[in-house]
Amino acid sequence: GFQVVVVDRHGALIAHTNNEQGMIERFNNNALFSGALEGKEVFGEFTSNGVDYVGSATLIRDLGWVVLAVQPKAAAFATQRTLLMAWASSAVFSLLVALAAAFLLARVLKKRLDGFTEHMQAVANGYYGKAIPRFRITEIDELSLSMQRMANSVLERESSLKQNEAKLLSILDGAADAILIADRYRGV
Repeated sequence: GFQVVVVDRHGALIAHTNNEQGMIERFNNNALFSGALEGKEVFGEFTSNGVDYVGSATLIRDLGWVVLAVQPKAAAFATQRTLLMAWASSAVFSLLVALAAAFLLARVLKKRLDGFTEHMQAVANGYYGKAIPRFRITEIDELSLSMQRMANSVLERESSLKQNEAKLLSILDGAADAILIADRYRGV
């Protein structure tokens, strides 16, 4: 984990959070240590003995000591990695939920449109009285209402035509009787 090493200008160990003597050899010859000896506050990454580290180093001027605070890179960025994985997982989950919702809504819409198509087919076949399904989508609902008005208008015209046809047949039947009577008696 996190380690703090205090060394003098010559690289001799003064204090260390981990008592392993070999640890100092990993840090006293890196860019952070060198930069701190020049009087800079240094932040960065380095590799030592095959392990990637991140950390900072600063010089305690009055004592001539360098304080190195380092941590293995994997441990330092574990929180970021965990956060990134949580974000990616939630994004994938959200996408799957959105796709499932879209699929379900598409099925509901298709079912309603199938009902609308069925009604239009019935109107095309002459069954004008069949009820047209209503929709929550304004544009489709307006189309549905327009189609219902059209079907009602066709029913009214058909009814009117039937009444007119009945009147015409009545007149023609009466006219035929009158013509036959006029022909039979040869007078008007």
